[in-house]
Amino acid sequence: FMFRDTLASVKQLVGLKASRLNLNLREDKGYTYGISSGFNGNDTDGSFTIYASVKGEATDSSLTQIFLELEDYLNDGITEEELNFTKNSIANSDALRYETPRQKARFLSRIQRYNLDQNYTTQQRDILQGFTTDDIHEIAKKNIDKENMVIVVVGNKYSLKEKLSKFGKVQEIKLK
Repeated sequence: FMFRDTLASVKQLVGLKASRLNLNLREDKGYTYGISSGFNGNDTDGSFTIYASVKGEATDSSLTQIFLELEDYLNDGITEEELNFTKNSIANSDALRYETPRQKARFLSRIQRYNLDQNYTTQQRDILQGFTTDDIHEIAKKNIDKENMVIVVVGNKYSLKEKLSKFGKVQEIKLK
């Protein structure tokens, strides 16, 4: 569980309003109202996901920008300014994570499931504050495999299939 929460620091790539991809695809290009990403996982496995609803005609351009930003992030890492912003954002949002009864129940369930110390939130905060740009860069390089990504696009196959072929083999999935 701490693995998933501490990896949230990599979220600066695309997850926050001031993130690189949000600034690129929303603010600069106007392709989307928002884009998000993050790690999701547990004690046995996990995934890294990028999600956005984009204008149909900008699907291939959006994917191009996503891959450019991802490549830049994996090569150069997070900046000190981005890391500080992310640390503050995560630290300031912690209180909101336990507001509802359902959130509190999940919180207590995680404590029990993973046999966590009663002060594990303090431990997590200390871990988060201790992260350096080099730590985040290593986490990203280790856990984001750009060579083995699955891209799922929902849209008009007649207008998108040819444009998407530059990203690799396009396979249509028919829903019954």
